[in-house]
Amino acid sequence: MFNDVSRDKIDNAYGDLFVNQTGKDPDMYKNADGEFITMTLVTQQGGEDVATNIQYGSNDWMGLDDSVQKKLLQMHIKGEDSNGKYNPDSNSDFHKNGYARFMGNVTRDAGLIKQREHFEKKGVYFDNGDGNPINKTTPKGSDFTTTEIRKGQAYTYHKFDAAFPERLLSDSMGFGNIEGDNRVGLGKIELALKEEFPDIEFEYPSGGNIIKVGEETFDFSSTDISKKQQLKRLKDHVHKVNVLDEAEMSIVDNMSMSVKDEDWKKMRRKNYHGPRSVAEGDYLAFKNENVSGMPTFENPETEGRYEENYGTNSVTGKLEVIAYEEETKMYTVKDERGNEHQVDEDTLYPNGI
Repeated sequence: MFNDVSRDKIDNAYGDLFVNQTGKDPDMYKNADGEFITMTLVTQQGGEDVATNIQYGSNDWMGLDDSVQKKLLQMHIKGEDSNGKYNPDSNSDFHKNGYARFMGNVTRDAGLIKQREHFEKKGVYFDNGDGNPINKTTPKGSDFTTTEIRKGQAYTYHKFDAAFPERLLSDSMGFGNIEGDNRVGLGKIELALKEEFPDIEFEYPSGGNIIKVGEETFDFSSTDISKKQQLKRLKDHVHKVNVLDEAEMSIVDNMSMSVKDEDWKKMRRKNYHGPRSVAEGDYLAFKNENVSGMPTFENPETEGRYEENYGTNSVTGKLEVIAYEEETKMYTVKDERGNEHQVDEDTLYPNGI
């Protein structure tokens, strides 16, 4: 259970991931009812042992030192109770099931790596995230293989998503936000589309919700289809009319063969439209390590006061993403209290960026 079963010389055995909380999988700590496990912490108070039940992921849990968390998880996986006694059957079913899931994932991941290596050598592998990375056929009469076509499409789609991300559809549509101009909304999109696709002529009639490309019209105020469907129509059309020049073709050729890789993630990090928010529940729990003691406010009566151990509590609520630092591979985010934190990508986007 503590062996490196993938044999990649990386500390990633089930027991190590469970105890060190490096698996980035919160389900690893849930019981059959989908609830986080509860452990018993014994502390000395007034010369007596006091037992406290603490649930994984709770504020009480996040307030514990890392060494205490690790000790409780070690006790859980070894079947040790709060008196130091071992029961090999205690929690055994929980960890047998967890280990089976873990081994299944290891086997699956190893198989996917071998599959990728095999089919990449044959030139028929490209993973665009749709679950079908093997592209054995070549369109009749085409100068490009299916792999090359799918890779080019992914490249254009990434550029489009950076210029006009779907999240903007919930905003008020209309022109906007250029210095010295009162336009709002689509103005930013206009500038971003022009930057990403300088050879495509986008037109914006009627001052807002309509985008034209050649003879095609995309009306985001239309009630015939949803804005999301309209956006897909526009993206597909841009891909159809966009012609990659020699320089961009070279970039596409040198991109990796999976959109899960770092170079594609870097394209997705491009941000034309200012800070965005991440809703509570969409990111994994992490500690607030940046503040110690009681915060100071200009108006404490109206702004509220926080608990004394605020500096060790878990961060909750919606997060505003401020920036990404390439050197450290960390995001700077701001919580609802106005405090900034450094968060890694797997914690902030557990389902992928």
